[in-house]
Amino acid sequence: MINLAPTITCGRKGLSPVVATLLMVGIVFAMFAILYPWATSSLMLYQGSASIWFSNQEEAAKERIVIEMALFNVTTNHTDIYVRNVGEIDVKIVAVYVNGADYSSSVNPPLTGGYPIYTKASNQNVVRFSIAIPQYTSVNIKVVTARGYQATTTVTK
Repeated sequence: MINLAPTITCGRKGLSPVVATLLMVGIVFAMFAILYPWATSSLMLYQGSASIWFSNQEEAAKERIVIEMALFNVTTNHTDIYVRNVGEIDVKIVAVYVNGADYSSSVNPPLTGGYPIYTKASNQNVVRFSIAIPQYTSVNIKVVTARGYQATTTVTK
């Protein structure tokens, strides 16, 4: 069998291990010089965003509301919901959901801009909301604050 592939048998030697090591070190430093500014700017941006998120979560952790009582008022044909602020900071109620549907526009007192409920230190830490809900036998009611805290209850006729 005849081998037609040319063989290179020049008298040259390959690169020495020292030169190869220096080339690899140079490539690593070049990659570091390119990636370091990108990584530090990305981490600084993330750190700033995380700081804002954690400060908001700290306030949200101090926020607690409970639905003390929810009952159907036969005389007015409305459902009355008594919400109490038991947290450390004042809250604003921004939404009321009944079986997943937003009833915020039909709540009395109105929730325009959020309805405040103050802390235990004041006498206004309980608020009665009244909602006209169509005929039902059982409904799930969810009250939501501006920071996202939720309290839920079930009302049965």
